[in-house]
Amino acid sequence: MPKIIPKRKESKTNGVGSIKRNAVYNILLAVSQVLLPLVTFPYISRVLLPQGVGTYTFVDSYTQYFVLIAALGIPIYGMREIAKAKKNLVDRSQVFTELLSIHLLVSVFVSLFYIVSFLTLSPLKGHSQLFWIGSSLLLSNVFMMEWFFQGMEQFPFITLRTLCIRILTVVAVFIFVKSPADTSLYYAINCASVFINAIINCLYARKFVKISFHQLSLKRHFTPLLYIFSTGLVTHVYTLLDSVVLGFLTDTTQVGFYTTAVKLSKILIMILVAFTTVLMPPLSLAYKESRYADAKTLLSKSFNYVVFMSVPLSVGIYVIAGPLILLFSGADFLPAALSLKILSPTVLIIGLSYVFGQQIINATGNEQYFLKAALIGMVISIGFNLLLIPHIKQTGAAITNLLVEFTVMLLLTRSALQKIPFHPQWSNLAKAFISCLPFFLITYWVENTLLSPLIQLIVIILFSGASYISIQHFIWKNDLLLEMLTLLKKTNKGNEG
Repeated sequence: MPKIIPKRKESKTNGVGSIKRNAVYNILLAVSQVLLPLVTFPYISRVLLPQGVGTYTFVDSYTQYFVLIAALGIPIYGMREIAKAKKNLVDRSQVFTELLSIHLLVSVFVSLFYIVSFLTLSPLKGHSQLFWIGSSLLLSNVFMMEWFFQGMEQFPFITLRTLCIRILTVVAVFIFVKSPADTSLYYAINCASVFINAIINCLYARKFVKISFHQLSLKRHFTPLLYIFSTGLVTHVYTLLDSVVLGFLTDTTQVGFYTTAVKLSKILIMILVAFTTVLMPPLSLAYKESRYADAKTLLSKSFNYVVFMSVPLSVGIYVIAGPLILLFSGADFLPAALSLKILSPTVLIIGLSYVFGQQIINATGNEQYFLKAALIGMVISIGFNLLLIPHIKQTGAAITNLLVEFTVMLLLTRSALQKIPFHPQWSNLAKAFISCLPFFLITYWVENTLLSPLIQLIVIILFSGASYISIQHFIWKNDLLLEMLTLLKKTNKGNEG
């Protein structure tokens, strides 16, 4: 792809208000992804214990490999292609039918291999009941079609539907999951939520498409899907491999410790990813229509938002890792505190990877660069996991995770900036870190008081947050938070009207 030279006069992005509303809806959805697990995770950790949590995670991580293979890169590719064809009913209906057909056919074949694998491989046979439950995900994900609704920018529908089902799932967990023996039931509840989502999506999709199997052209999708699928597969190898290798080389208790650290570090990334997901359709359309100035404006907003939010989250997780583990998982999981400290920078690292990887490289159709970075990450992941896990177990997995994410982020950043003349405000990164320095003093002071652990945690978070916002606003004159609050107010007024 030739370098973009934004010298021509650009028109303003159509639907800016729509983008803002979609951002609010998606951020609301991401907040629910954070808050609801914060409600259930302490309960599940104490009920299922490290072994139960580890067993569930081991089975689900293994299952997600097959879900990924069956999807064949359609979740990313489909969102982009639907966004391009959203204004034409015939075009989007054809794209929708073709991609849905590919997903269904591949899923049937992959399901057969999945079933054979857990019935024949010795380390998996002992968890066959869980694997049978997990097999439902392979077909449920075909009809989830989230990529279609994201491409159509139907974020209000996605948010409302997901919130309702998540709340019902949380209620079901508290009612039915009572002991470590309920690990299978817990997994079944989670799989059932995906199935219900799929049914609702199928019913709602009929409003936007007319399925027809005449004159389908499946072959035209294979080349771009191959790039995206390969990238997704490789990425999942290095993001899920640590849990799988831990399960094979150590035991499910170590997986439980490591999973706790990963979940607490990555759960906050969902809010950052929410904003980048909202921008993918308008960015893809802006690149297609050569509105490069609009694209650069969106990218600048996204970069500044990610830096503003992710740096204090990363530093905050580091300083309160121990109390956080104790509060949300209990004393049985305290060995996970060191892993959580090691993983804390990944909040920032993955946030930046989404900006440069998804919003620039993938949005401009340069998936080969994403694949190259992911391949290098996979090689590092395999090598260091096999080297470190046998000796330092979950800590080795955490070190490998951090190293891989950092390497991939650097590669994506370099490739993206070579393709697009986008100039991130790197000074904001330094300002954000400087604004976080009081966190350490506040934590030291509060931890030496006689307050209860829960009150200590609340005080640390409140005082650290206040100091960060004050420094950003009064010293660096950064009004990004005020812009976000203004956006929320305008959106609420718009909804009321």
